[in-house]
Order: sequence, then structure tokens, then C-alpha cells
Amino acid sequence: MKLKEVLKSHGNLVESFLSLSTINAINTILPLISLPYMLRVIGKAYYGSYAYIYVIEDYLLLFTTFGFIYSATKEVSQCREDKETLNKIYTSVLVTKSIIFLIVLSVFLIVSPFVLHSKEEYFMFFIGLGIVISDILMPTYLYQGLERMRYLTIVNTLPKLIFTVLIFIIIKKPSDYIYIILLNSIGFILAGILSTIIAHRHLKVKFVRVSYNDIKSQIVGSSSVFASNIGISFYRNANTLILGLFCSDSVVGVYAAAEKIIKALQGVVNPISQALFPHVSNVLKCSTSMARAKYIMKLCVKLCPVLVAGVILTYIFAPLLSNMILGKDFSDAIPLIRIMSIVVLFGCLNYILGFVGMVNNNASELFFKYVIIAGLANIIIVSLFASSFSYYAAAWNIVISEGLLFLLCLIYFIKMRRTSIL
Repeated sequence: MKLKEVLKSHGNLVESFLSLSTINAINTILPLISLPYMLRVIGKAYYGSYAYIYVIEDYLLLFTTFGFIYSATKEVSQCREDKETLNKIYTSVLVTKSIIFLIVLSVFLIVSPFVLHSKEEYFMFFIGLGIVISDILMPTYLYQGLERMRYLTIVNTLPKLIFTVLIFIIIKKPSDYIYIILLNSIGFILAGILSTIIAHRHLKVKFVRVSYNDIKSQIVGSSSVFASNIGISFYRNANTLILGLFCSDSVVGVYAAAEKIIKALQGVVNPISQALFPHVSNVLKCSTSMARAKYIMKLCVKLCPVLVAGVILTYIFAPLLSNMILGKDFSDAIPLIRIMSIVVLFGCLNYILGFVGMVNNNASELFFKYVIIAGLANIIIVSLFASSFSYYAAAWNIVISEGLLFLLCLIYFIKMRRTSIL
């Protein structure tokens, strides 16, 4: 009876968790099916080239995503019954994303000669823009804020299945590597279109007239979260980019493949923290600072045993994971997987402390400062040591950066509890 009551009272949270778990399971399993095949067909160097371009698309994606995934989610969560406000949020976010995309694309095209080095890279970049455009269309913040994530599960499943099937049909020889990012684009665009249709038909949102002030309000409200988000994503992705500038494509390929496994493992625990964001935002909106600090610290303590177990298992089974997923040619990735295994722990805790905790406690600007400190440390270290230690510098670097960010966030909550008590 008690279990039924808990499930009933936290129905939306349970639905969000299960939906996000399904999405992350799909995002984890499907790439692990296609990745071994891709690596065997195209090899280390071509995979490194593909990973390099994908990281560039990811950087553009950071700008269009801005901070809406958190700020707009929080807005939607707190006014979920007000249809007029929801329509205004939906439209203003879509318009703002479109404007940002045009500006960022224009700026990138100016600096592209310093980043893109061949016709093939330019070709891959342009056909990969569908990844960015899909984010403009996809109102993930709306689904999360309303805690209606089952729709997003449907949207994410079909395109990724299509992408996985197409990989085996189209990628037949090493030179086909330039088309992999096109298949990514096709999958993402389908997801964007489907999510828009579902939002209009099932969530009943619609386009409305918005003013300059509405757009400005979205930018101002999301700017500090955007700064923190881009800071974290920048230093997490910077390793691949910097290795691409200082090292060979093969080095980039080995590191990117090892990192892919770590991100897949993070995807197993990410649904917990992602589902908690709108829930905590709604639950703690009227709580005191001390109550918020206690709540967030308790969440971290509860998650720690699971995360630590994940780190230990990753370290032990790194050779098995590498051989099964990457193949014997990628044995160099084994020590990298072991080094980066600790990121499974720090990455999740940083999300809880930073985004779920500090952003919901109106401390997003301070979190941004912490991210800047960790990010600068990351860029300096990998730039100095990449030439001498290649992918080992990148692997240790991401661990140091995540550990530093965790320490700074933890100190914030310890101080907040002490201040509240005093």
C-alpha cells in the first residue's frame, strides 16, 4: 500500500525517470551496436576526423541550446497550468534559438579557415548542421518542465533506430566516413520534427506573437545558466578539439572512442539527475536555503554508493569493454577508460550540486565562476601536455577538471549549511 501511495504522489517524477532511463538506454545501447562496426570499417584516423567535426557541431549546439534546458524548464515547471504563458515561453525560446543559430553560424564561417582544413571537413560540417537545427525545433524543456517525458521517449527512439540501421547499410568502406555525420543529421532532424508535432497535438502548445522584451527576457534569464553549461561542455569537449590541433587523427580516434564508452556509462545514471531537476525546482521553490542545502546533500549521499560501484566495475572490466565494443585494434583505449572511470562519479555529482542544486538556489552565476575555474585549468593543462603525453594528458585532464568542480560545489553547500545554522 505504501509503495502505491509513493508511486501515486510522485507519479510524474517516476514517469520522467523511467522515460529518461529509456532514452538513455537507447542512446547507450544503439551506439554500442554501431560503434564496433564503424571502427572496423573506417579505422582510427577516419573515426578521429569524424569525432573532430562532431565536436565542432556540438559547440554550435551549445549556443542554440543556450541555458533554456534549465531556465525554460524551471519556468515551465512553475507555471504549468497557465497555457498562455506556456505558449509565450515556447514561441520566444524557438525564436531566440533561431536568432542565435544564425549569428553563431555567421561567426563560425568567418573563423572556419582556422578550424576546418579540407574540403571533406567543410562538407561534413555543412551536412552535420541538421544536428544543430534539430535542437532549435525540439522543445525538450517543455517536456521536462511538464514532466511528460514519455513523448520525448517516442521521439528519440525511432530516429536513432533508423540511424543505426543506415550505418550498416551505407557505411561500407573507409571513405564513407564523411557520410556518418549525415546519418546523424537525418536522425536528429526527424526527432526535431516529430517532437514539434507532438508538442502541438498532445501538449496543446501553439505559436503566439512575442515581443522584443519576451526574447530579451529569455536571453537574460538563461544567460548565467548558459555560461555555466557552455563552460562545462566546453572543457568536456575541448580535449578532442585540442588533440585534433596538436596530435594525429589516430590519437584523436583512440581518445574519442574511450570517451564514448565513459559517456555511455554516464548515460546509465544521468536519468536520475535529469528527472530530479524539474521536480526539485517545484518542490524547493518555497524552501529555506538550509532546507535546500540539506536536500541536495542528502541526494548526493544516496547516489554515492551506486556511482562508486559504477567506477569500480568500469575500472575492472575496462579490457572487456574495450575489446567487445572498440575491438583489439583499440587496446590503447583501455588505460584511458580506467583513468576516466572516476568521471562517472564526479560528472553525476557535479550535475546534482551545480544544476539541480545551485541553479535552483539562484546561485547560477557563482556556479558559472566555478565552471570557468575548472574549464581554464582543463584548457591550460591539455594544451601544455598534449604534445608530450597525447591522449593520456586529455584523460587525466578531464578527471582533474571534474574533481576541481566537484570540490568547489561541495564547499559552497557546506558553507551554505553552516551559514544557515549560524
